[in-house]
Parts: sequence; C-alpha cells; structure tokens
Amino acid sequence: MPQTEPLREEHPQYLVTFREPGPAGARALTEVIRAPQLVGGEPTVGVSEGRIVLAQHLGVHARVYTRLAVAATNLTPAERHALQAHPAVSGVYLNERRRLPPFLRHGLAGGEGGARELAPPAGDDPRRAYLRGMRDLLDLLLREDDGSAAPSARDFAVQERWEARREQGPGAARIEAALRQIGVSPDAAPNGGEGVRVAVLDTGADLGHPDLTIAPGNSRSFVESEPDAQDGHGHGTHCAGVIAGAAQPQGVPRYGVAPGATLLIGKVLSRRGEGFDDQILEGLAWAVGLGASVVSLSLGSRRENGAPYSGVYEDLAQNLLEEGVLLIAAAGNDSARPRFVAPVGNPAACPSVLSVAAVNQWDQVAPFSCGDTDGVGAIDLSAPGVGILSAVPGGHERFSGTSMATPHVAGVAALFKARRPELGARELWAELLRTARPVAGRREDVGAGVVQAP
Repeated sequence: MPQTEPLREEHPQYLVTFREPGPAGARALTEVIRAPQLVGGEPTVGVSEGRIVLAQHLGVHARVYTRLAVAATNLTPAERHALQAHPAVSGVYLNERRRLPPFLRHGLAGGEGGARELAPPAGDDPRRAYLRGMRDLLDLLLREDDGSAAPSARDFAVQERWEARREQGPGAARIEAALRQIGVSPDAAPNGGEGVRVAVLDTGADLGHPDLTIAPGNSRSFVESEPDAQDGHGHGTHCAGVIAGAAQPQGVPRYGVAPGATLLIGKVLSRRGEGFDDQILEGLAWAVGLGASVVSLSLGSRRENGAPYSGVYEDLAQNLLEEGVLLIAAAGNDSARPRFVAPVGNPAACPSVLSVAAVNQWDQVAPFSCGDTDGVGAIDLSAPGVGILSAVPGGHERFSGTSMATPHVAGVAALFKARRPELGARELWAELLRTARPVAGRREDVGAGVVQAP
C-alpha cells in the first residue's frame, strides 16, 4: 500500500461478506451506513485494484474488495443488525488478529546452533515454554522412530549425513531430501512453475536474497508500521524460498519446489509475526489483482475443539475458487503428540481452503501438526515440515512447522498449473489430492497423503 495512503493507519472493527463479487456489495453497504463513494481527490482513494473506498464512517473509511466480495468497515449495533438481514450480505464478522503458528528454528544450515523459536516476543511469553516442550518431544520421537539411530531434530549436520547415506545415487547431493520426498527429481527442470504467479502473504521477504527473484512491483507491505516488504522476521523469506528458491543456490542443495514461479510478496504480518484480517484482505486483493492463481498462507489462529471455522475466510475462499484462485493454509502447530492432538486452526479449517499438515522425513505426522479432531477442520494434504532448509535474510536455515509444509504444496500446485494452465482452482485442488502419495496414518492426520510433483 502506498505510504501516503491514510487508510494505512485505520483499524476497521468489522468485515462484511457479500453473496457475490462485484459492486453490489458496495451499494448494499452504502445503503446501510450512508457513506458515499469517494471519487477524485487523492489518487489512492476510489476504485482501484478491485476495491471501492467509501467516505469516512465512524472514524474509518469503508473498503469494499469487489473481487473478494468482502468489506472492512466500522458499524453501529443497528447497522450491523441491518447488514446481517440484508439480502446481499452473507455474514458480518469481527476483524480478528492472526499470527504465525509457533514453530522451530534449528539454526544455520549445516547444523550450527540448536533448535530455538524464531519469533522475538518480549517478556514472559508462554509460547517459550510451549516451544521448548515441543522441541524436546520432537527430539524424543525422532529418536524413537529409528531405534535411536536416526538423528535428533537439533543435530542437522548429522541428519544431512544420514540422509546422504540413505539416498545414494546420481544427483542426490544436489537436491534437498524434502524435495525427493515430494517427487521432485534432481534433474527436474530449473524453470518448473514458469508463468504461474504464487502469492506469499506473510512477514515479507528478503528482497535482495540471491536465491529469490522478486520483480519490481511484485512486493508490497500492508503493515502500517513497516512501509516496505523487506522481511524483518525471517518466516516469510523461508516460505518464499520453499516455493521458488533458485534451482542452483549457492552453498546448499536445491530446496525450491518451483524455481520458475513468479513470487508475489505481500507483507501482511509485522516483524513480530502478527496482523489483522483487514491487512490480509488488502494483501489478498492486491495479489489477486496481479494475477495470483495460488496463495500460500502460513498464518492463522487457534481454534477450540468443536468451534466453527472462520466464516469470513470461508466466504471469500468460495468466491476465489470460482475466480480461479486456490488458497492453501497451514493446519497449525498446536499439538504435542502423542499426548494430545489440537484441532486445525483458522483459516485452514475452512472447507474451501486447502489445509496442510506436516510430516517428518519418514512420512510420519509431525508431533506438533494439528489434526481433524472434531469433523470441523479437515486435513487435505500433508508435506515435509520437519527440519526444512530454505532461505532466510542473509543466508539459509532449517525450520520446522506446518508453515514449512504449506509452501511445498503451493510450489507443487504451481508445477501442476504450469503444465496444465487450463486447470481451474477446483480442478487443481482435485489433481493435488488425486496424485498424492498415500502414507501410513489416519486421514485425520495426513489427509490424502504426501503431495507429489507431476
């Protein structure tokens, strides 16, 4: 979003979804809140990028995203009630905060450093204790999986040597084990995914990283306090690298699934890894306007067992499927298997959002990966999510989480879309499920299986 736009500092309280895309939603909202459409004046106000801005209402401009069929606004209780009863409106929801799932950072590529959390929360954050427990449980389970012969989660130098012994053959050292796990050959075309635009809505990206090609105009920040898309956190860069890291990165094996895909980097989360739905909607509208056909969402919020999925994300995801845009989201990292399994978080729990679980290098569900515990949030696919190598600002590191599994699926989606451009979003989803490699485990944990490249 341009730095001069006053809407950057506004915080709408509600999101309104409409039954169909187009200007009808803006007319319905105008009818209820009596805020006329702004035309002329500032170049950033009015009809642009598929959004209509209405005059300030209760201190906030109403923003209608016509292609997403959703609006962000403030409302009085009477207006909220009137909109809920309006025939053009499908729902009225609170503008909620979303965050990165808690995940593990294992240190520099090659095994330097121990596992640690990436997010830099200040003070006594309960996530620290949670992540330490998750790390220790992961170590224990990895050792148990192979009778203590397998490497621990914190010793990735040993793991790389172990993987090299396990995978002998031409080109094995040129490609990361996670890519072999999803069926990417060491001799795969370096331009896989060419012509497909994949949006990464996250903490931004290292715009100068040598492994990432991000064209001018293909990155933008929607975080009011951080006006450019440069990644001050690391998570977004890592996800972008998994999707489209270079085919021949310097000093490490290839780890990018679809090096030829075009990255669209939308910073919708701050350097602390958090942001509101209206920021995510701004980023989504921008990406769709630039032609994204796949959107990777390694973000969300926890959902209590039996709680409903997010209405606002389900409504917009349904609309985007019809527009040819597939949303792929991380299931969440709130489990501590085998002690307990947490339900899939939002927005991954939505039926029209493809949800991704994480598996380890032996195709076993990762101990932190959320599952379908209540029949509300299903797992659709799984992908490698333990000890994943990718780019970070200034280098490469290994992370663990469903956040890392999600961009593997997004990258494979780009490979399929590049080979068969005629595939719509629903057909692309069906092809990903049809070609997945079945693995041991419950469907509630791994979905249709591990995603496979074409």
